[in-house]
Amino acid sequence: MPAGRSRYTDSADRRPASGASSSDCLVIQITGELDVSGLTTFRNALSVAVDAAPRAVVVDIRDAGFISLRNALVLAEAVRRATSHGIGIHVPTGCRQVERALDVTGVRMLVPRDSVVSDN
Repeated sequence: MPAGRSRYTDSADRRPASGASSSDCLVIQITGELDVSGLTTFRNALSVAVDAAPRAVVVDIRDAGFISLRNALVLAEAVRRATSHGIGIHVPTGCRQVERALDVTGVRMLVPRDSVVSDN
């Protein structure tokens, strides 16, 4: 994959949380940079995950070095939609820059931090 691109899990790559079946938890894993060029794909991945109505959705951005404010706003909307349908949502991060984008856009007011932020 070229540098600066994100990787999304697709339906074949869904990984359940420990001890959960695939219908209990859907995982969207982001690596690299989630910039505006990935906005439509990210929005679609979130929509598919929420529409599947699992018990929980994990948007794993621990391996993302960047998330644009637009993508963070799309994530905020998906979080609102998921919680309105009773779906638990978790957004673990690993990078201070990503964590700041989630703070600025209000995502962290909707979803508490799941993981410790590293010094990156």
